[in-house]
Amino acid sequence: MYINTQGSVKSTGKIELKDGVGNLAIFAVGGAIPVAGTNHVEVREVKATDTKNSVLIYGSTGAQVKLSDGTGLPTGATYGLNISGATVEADASTVNKKDSGAAFATDAGTVITINRLTKETTPNISITGTKVNRC
Repeated sequence: MYINTQGSVKSTGKIELKDGVGNLAIFAVGGAIPVAGTNHVEVREVKATDTKNSVLIYGSTGAQVKLSDGTGLPTGATYGLNISGATVEADASTVNKKDSGAAFATDAGTVITINRLTKETTPNISITGTKVNRC
């Protein structure tokens, strides 16, 4: 999903990424939110499996991004942020900006909300890192 200062997206669906390099599920740049909305982007779930060098949610300039907390979903339904098998390439450095992460927020007023109704008993974010070369 891509929001660049205008409009909003609300979905009861999920975004699922599998495999691939440099994935990005949500990219939101803040701006006016339509009267009927409270967030620039709101989705049920962002899920990634076996991705590399991927940051799943990026928000800037006051963007408001929210993932479902599971309220109103059937028992056993997936929601929120779930990442498994994510990695970073071995040649990651501060110069080539290869990295992996769940969410990245920048600039004043940017808010990324990822809530859970109950405490997880197993990790819902799993990223295997590498030693960064400081070229």
